[in-house]
Amino acid sequence: MVRRTARRTAATIRVMVGRFGSEPETFIVRRGSTVGDVLAKAEIAVSGIDRIWLNGEQVNLRAKVAAGDLISVISPKEAGL
Repeated sequence: MVRRTARRTAATIRVMVGRFGSEPETFIVRRGSTVGDVLAKAEIAVSGIDRIWLNGEQVNLRAKVAAGDLISVISPKEAGL
């Protein structure tokens, strides 16, 4: 039973998502997830996103995430566009 839990834990990672003007939230996703997968889990509509950064580098929705990563997003309205 303990081994099963350890395996299940190893299959998931914690990733943070920050929106302009708010504290980052942590989400648990499967290892191998993409930025798009994490944003879907965070219920953030990608159609309303102007810029996406992963650990400070601009990326697209297909970028893979790793444990402890920080995804930052900003909408056109938040950017003043």
